[in-house]
Amino acid sequence: MPDTSTIIVGLISAAIIFYVRSSMIHAQKQKIAAIRLQGYLFYWQNFVIDNDLFSLFYYGVKWDEELKNIYKSGGKIEDAVKLEEEKKNIISEIKNKIENGEIADNKSEISKILAKFPSITGETLLELAKITKQNLIEGKIFINDTEAASLGSAVSLQSIELKMHLISILDVVTMILVTALNNPKEFKINEYGKELSQCAWKGIVASKNISSLTKISNTVASMSIMHLTIKNIFNEL
Repeated sequence: MPDTSTIIVGLISAAIIFYVRSSMIHAQKQKIAAIRLQGYLFYWQNFVIDNDLFSLFYYGVKWDEELKNIYKSGGKIEDAVKLEEEKKNIISEIKNKIENGEIADNKSEISKILAKFPSITGETLLELAKITKQNLIEGKIFINDTEAASLGSAVSLQSIELKMHLISILDVVTMILVTALNNPKEFKINEYGKELSQCAWKGIVASKNISSLTKISNTVASMSIMHLTIKNIFNEL
């Protein structure tokens, strides 16, 4: 009959094996999630380039770098909040430029967008927007919430914020395009300064998240399963 010490050692060994195995399975899921996240972020970065939005995207990338520098230098949360308030000044600047006709000349920019979809209708646009939002939420064109959570709380929070901002931007842009389609003669883009400036702000926040998530996904995707397993064991990810 085995003595008590043997039983205890056996139980501890079994618990360690179970924990290591669970950490390895979790590491495999993290690796897959990181690679998927890389792919989707690459898609959104290409979307920015293809649609001439890099100048807006750059604001978010720079903001992300400035935040990293604040935390590296031992800055406080108040410094990050102050930086965000400074960035928000761009909203009023963009709003004024739109309303004054400095960014777009009312119809030409919208006409360029609509020219890409010669036979599209307002109903079709609304249906496309609905499908896109559903695909974002369900993780068909981005990682889902479970995958994001496997990569840590920071990835989870930023992924949710990114998706919500993309959905909000899609709603506003769809509304403006449908209005332009339904009444092209009366449509004036400078009447949507507030809505478009808010879209620009959410786009900047989204680009900040894309910049940050790209760095994290690249780091995790480059790790071996064993490396990730060890980090999971010591709760370092």
